[in-house]
Amino acid sequence: MRSIWGSKDLKELFSNIQKDEFYAFGKAQIFGTELYLGGIQATKSKEPLILVSNHKMDNESLLIYQKRWEIETMFGALKSKGFNFEESKITEGYKVEKLMAFLSIAFVWSILVGDYREADKPIPLKKKNLTQ
Repeated sequence: MRSIWGSKDLKELFSNIQKDEFYAFGKAQIFGTELYLGGIQATKSKEPLILVSNHKMDNESLLIYQKRWEIETMFGALKSKGFNFEESKITEGYKVEKLMAFLSIAFVWSILVGDYREADKPIPLKKKNLTQ
């Protein structure tokens, strides 16, 4: 299958990009919609992060996306990674706000403690079974 940028594959697109540098590749028409492709080769990742948007991308776009992704990660943790926010069954607005504030503080605290412990003694990573 031929890509929208000719015969270049992802390795070629990212070959001239420095680590942690954002690059806006340009726009393409896909199914009649004008889309923009951008990406970053993060230092901590083997694979590039690829962003596709209907809005023109620049460095500010990436910063906004990074903030959004941090929030999504937090919500994911609050829902299913030990915080169990949804199990509270609280529906009153002010109580939900208080619980969310408390859980947010607990989440940030757990990140800070993890960073502190990682600096003292590296935490071993679990191997993932890619066949599942």
